[in-house]
Amino acid sequence: MQNIFNIEQIISQIKEMPTLTPLINGITPMHFYMHMKQDLTKTNSTNFNKINIGSNDLLQTSSSSLYENLDGNLNVKDFIGNESSNVTIYNYNIHNTDKLYESFVQSVFRLNNLGTIGISHTHKLQHFDDYYALPNNTIRIAPIVIGTGNYINKRGIVGIVSSATSSLKLIIIFLYNT
Repeated sequence: MQNIFNIEQIISQIKEMPTLTPLINGITPMHFYMHMKQDLTKTNSTNFNKINIGSNDLLQTSSSSLYENLDGNLNVKDFIGNESSNVTIYNYNIHNTDKLYESFVQSVFRLNNLGTIGISHTHKLQHFDDYYALPNNTIRIAPIVIGTGNYINKRGIVGIVSSATSSLKLIIIFLYNT
């Protein structure tokens, strides 16, 4: 099976976004993969927890492993760190016409001994089996709001790309000042 992400095409598409073009042209991004799955028997699964907040909001926390590569069968390999997210889902009992839910997401990517990159965004989320995440086959951009270690005082954006056919997500990081 082929890689489901055409990384060069995706990076090109992001670089053509009018508001980003002047900021990221000429920048070589780094990328890695996150596996969004609730199979707790696998080491590459994502652990989710949900807590009701009031009568119609939820707090969802999750933790996933991050990987540098995929093999030919779309198995993640080469562990490079962890991701954790706090997601507030508003009005989980009422979705819009696209069956998406309003949210506020804060995520931190812990890249082994290099440091952490933190983002926050307010994208609409899809309800999957028992968790909320970015809809399939989308690209979302979020600003870097915090960094530690090698990423302290760095600015940039993170592109999160979801597949149409897999629970894998591609994470692409553009650092403006390296």
